[in-house]
Amino acid sequence: MGARGKALLQAASGWSQQLEARLVFLHVCRAINYVPPLATAAQFEEWNAAIKADEERKFVAMKSEFDDDPFVREAGFMVVQGELEQEIVAAAREIEADLILLSTHAYHGLQHMLYGSKAEVVLRHAPCAVLILPLASVGTAASGKSHAGVKPVDLPVA
Repeated sequence: MGARGKALLQAASGWSQQLEARLVFLHVCRAINYVPPLATAAQFEEWNAAIKADEERKFVAMKSEFDDDPFVREAGFMVVQGELEQEIVAAAREIEADLILLSTHAYHGLQHMLYGSKAEVVLRHAPCAVLILPLASVGTAASGKSHAGVKPVDLPVA
């Protein structure tokens, strides 16, 4: 997991503390979609299993860096393979999530037209509320510092 993922994990911890919520972190890794002509179905499955196992190891190692944060330490973690948007929505349904927190590159204009927005797809199909943080603000949300107009707010808890 890169710096972006770690920053999002910190931001999620900050939001969960404010909302007194239990976290479940989801990491979606891509599966191999193309099978070379001479590869067998068993090899294909073995390669995808190896990719997932490697991502799970990285995720566990990254989680250990946050052992002093009780919200992260007690969080659930899921690693799945597939298309990002589909897997986020499916996982939210499976665990009956109340909120999806994700970041976006916040592309505009031509970049948005060329690359699209995975966050937008999740927003349209999610079974629950979605909080989208611009990538520039992800590292600051947990600390309470305002950046790009995004900062934690005091929310009434019913």
